[in-house]
Amino acid sequence: MASLSDVGVMSESDTGQDPQTQTLRYYPPIRRYITQIAIGQHQPQKPVDHVWQNILQHYFRTSHYTVERVRLIVSVVNSRNKQWLHEVIVVEAKKPTGRAPTEHKWNGVRQQLQKDNMLAFRNRLGNVQTMYGVAAVGFRARFYVFLFMNQNALVSDTEDGILANDEVVLDLCDDEQNIHLLLEAKLARINNRQNNN
Repeated sequence: MASLSDVGVMSESDTGQDPQTQTLRYYPPIRRYITQIAIGQHQPQKPVDHVWQNILQHYFRTSHYTVERVRLIVSVVNSRNKQWLHEVIVVEAKKPTGRAPTEHKWNGVRQQLQKDNMLAFRNRLGNVQTMYGVAAVGFRARFYVFLFMNQNALVSDTEDGILANDEVVLDLCDDEQNIHLLLEAKLARINNRQNNN
């Protein structure tokens, strides 16, 4: 298992940040679960799932959202038209089995995210909004958009220039500021119903 120093985690006094402005790894539950992620085939899956569940709960905590964890899927659900609940962000997370995920591993996680999760939600609940997806392997993640107008296309997320190009891999510790900016942008877009097209 990683230690706090292994993942670059500092205490509140080390960061000099106001607790209100802290992001990802400085938030105590997230920090705790990050340190529990271990590399290896026989390591537990739960810490990776708990990291993402807590990250999403940290950003999506208004009365308009709920964060759900069903089996190995973590998702943010919002209310549309005051009647139905719809998944708006879906995370497919896997434990790390090696230092860096192979392209084969990324493709498998992406395919599960798209076909097993996002398409299944759309088929069951209807196509009412653009959805956002995260394919995560251990400490690393790729962000995607499942467009409202194209039901089958899962494309790389290059939200407002935060990510420079397609298939960028972000690290929970090294890239926490970019992850923070992406999630803040998603929250604003969803709150303002700018994900209807």
